[in-house]
Amino acid sequence: MNQGYRWGVIAAGDTHDGRPGNSLFSAADGGLAGLYVNEFSRHGVRRALAERRVFGTNGCRALLDFETGGAAMGGVAAGGGARTLRFRVVAAGESMRVVLVKNGEEIAARDHYVPGLWSEFTDTSGGDAYYYLRAEGDRGFYSTKSGAGRCLVWSSPIWVISP
Repeated sequence: MNQGYRWGVIAAGDTHDGRPGNSLFSAADGGLAGLYVNEFSRHGVRRALAERRVFGTNGCRALLDFETGGAAMGGVAAGGGARTLRFRVVAAGESMRVVLVKNGEEIAARDHYVPGLWSEFTDTSGGDAYYYLRAEGDRGFYSTKSGAGRCLVWSSPIWVISP
């Protein structure tokens, strides 16, 4: 991304046993991709992929929503000064850690974030940037391997470009 490429984040496992995110034949959990579609159709799925309205998990069942300046994750927003980045992560467990990454560097973190609530970060440094979120927490009752491991979720980036 530091070289100007724009891409989205999805995840997938490497097994073919028909159990997404919960393989019977692998020691590791498979990843899962999440998409925000406007309609439940092939066209809707293709559009979400093309617009990078996607996120990935390491196999835990989670939802992640991320936006700033009228742009959802995967989008491009105009802005030159301070900006507010809103997010929501829905996952099992009582507490998560959510990290905001700007241009490849962690710039803020929210420890003990309660899943499901809208929250926000404010970046006052301005300038052209890309942002993405990384969230981690206990797997809770959605554990796929005897309660071991952490729930990890990554958003697609949002690019903010000065007008």
